[in-house]
Amino acid sequence: MWKRLKGTILRWDTFCVSKARKHKLPGWIGHVPIAVAFLGSAAAALFGGIIIAGSLLFIWAIAIILQNVNTSNENIFDDDRGSGPSIRHGNDGYGYYTSSDDLTSERLD
Repeated sequence: MWKRLKGTILRWDTFCVSKARKHKLPGWIGHVPIAVAFLGSAAAALFGGIIIAGSLLFIWAIAIILQNVNTSNENIFDDDRGSGPSIRHGNDGYGYYTSSDDLTSERLD
């Protein structure tokens, strides 16, 4: 496969050099289209790889964010909560507190 690809590239190079000389241009100008094609291909492959890697990184980040979403209502303080000790999120974090308000409650655990 490499020999076939190399032969094709050398054939194109010879064709471009002969066209340049046919139009009374220096031979090195005939090598320019092959060099430009090679550099363009390398740049396209590099840019495409960066785009694919960035897309995968973005999808991965969204998956991690969605995985860590907390759907419980532990942190919502509502007025329906009765007085007395309860397990809730208070000033000292999530735990068992003596009363329902944050001013007078103490964590028991």
